[in-house]
Amino acid sequence: MLQWYKARQNRLKVLRDVDLSAPLLNNLEIGLADSATQIMESARLLHNSYLRRKIIQGTPGSMRLSLYTVLPSTALIIAKTGPIVAGTIQLHQRTETNLPIEETFDLTPIDNGRIVEAGSLALHDLRSKNLADVYFPLIGYVLQLCRRIIKADKLVISVQPGTALFYESLFGFKVIPGSKTKKHRYAANADAIAMWIDLHDLPNFLKKTYRKMPPKWNIEDFLTVNSDVLKLYQLPTAPEPGIHPKPAIALEEIYVNRTPLLAQAPYEWRKSFASLYPDTDEYRWLFKIDIDIAGRSSRRYKVDEEALITDSFGLTRRGRLVDLSSGGMRVVLTEKNVPPAIDEELLVELKPLQREPIRIKGVLRRADLSDYSLGIRLKDPPQEYLEFVEDIRGTALGNTMLTKTSATPTIKPSSKLGSQAAQSTGSFMGRDD
Repeated sequence: MLQWYKARQNRLKVLRDVDLSAPLLNNLEIGLADSATQIMESARLLHNSYLRRKIIQGTPGSMRLSLYTVLPSTALIIAKTGPIVAGTIQLHQRTETNLPIEETFDLTPIDNGRIVEAGSLALHDLRSKNLADVYFPLIGYVLQLCRRIIKADKLVISVQPGTALFYESLFGFKVIPGSKTKKHRYAANADAIAMWIDLHDLPNFLKKTYRKMPPKWNIEDFLTVNSDVLKLYQLPTAPEPGIHPKPAIALEEIYVNRTPLLAQAPYEWRKSFASLYPDTDEYRWLFKIDIDIAGRSSRRYKVDEEALITDSFGLTRRGRLVDLSSGGMRVVLTEKNVPPAIDEELLVELKPLQREPIRIKGVLRRADLSDYSLGIRLKDPPQEYLEFVEDIRGTALGNTMLTKTSATPTIKPSSKLGSQAAQSTGSFMGRDD
């Protein structure tokens, strides 16, 4: 009875300054991150949020990254107001890998049904005080995604002990039986407690708790009925919404070029990680550091074609295209002169035999002065280039038996994906960049 009273008093205290009946924030949109830029902005927002809450020390503007973020089973959700990322949260599905919470806490007492975890919540400084601005719309999106798309049974979170009563009083979260406050590595080694709710019971809790509340405090109406709120949600249609429209490009941009989390992870971790992704050209390009892992082809598509590369200053360099995929290519310069700058936009003109010249825009991602080769990531390659790649692929498949590993590894939910990576990076959250 005492705990019920404490929860009620806390609920009234929190709602005192909330008005859920007010018009929604102008230009607010909520959906899945769909580009490397949005993922990085989300990571910066999380870093700044940790700074504000004094969980970590550092400089504003760095990125807080985790290898869990780009698993296919993770949905990275962002709230935008115009071009600004005003809020973010991650939803992790418990599929081939463990959940981040299982780095520290035991879920055995509730381990049945489909479990998902919400974490890495962060709000922009200007939107952190008024919960109706971004926080409640974000929570509503998570619940809609869990119940309508993923069809989850239970939702788990790890929170600072001081906020446990907040989640209990507003949404009915309970501490997982036997769970105690621990240092949680996935939350920068801060104190945390593990909590859960049964998503099938949640509507009853919301109805019972808020049905007699005035409209400005009626969380049930806001999260489940309010048409204006539901209209702003951009929900995916697939049950596994974590894969971004251009995931290989995002992965390479962030986890290879910006911070070496992926490249530094142990071989066995990379092997497991890569096996979760489709066996496509784009991922062979991304995982080329391990050309024999996870049943992937042991060679890329090799070619020998003339290429002209024009940089942003109008200087044209001659070279030979030596290998390619639908997402990138490698060109060896004919003359050993200074290569373009990393991240510089380039115009590549290919002159394949018995074809019209093909012009493609790209960005220089790496330059190797040992052989003057350039690694170029392509930007929206035209259809004629993709058809050229398909012709090369068909020739390769017809003339050569591609070598594959004997078996694709099976990852069981009990395997600790994150704990292996931590041995390499020192902190599973990765480096602030």
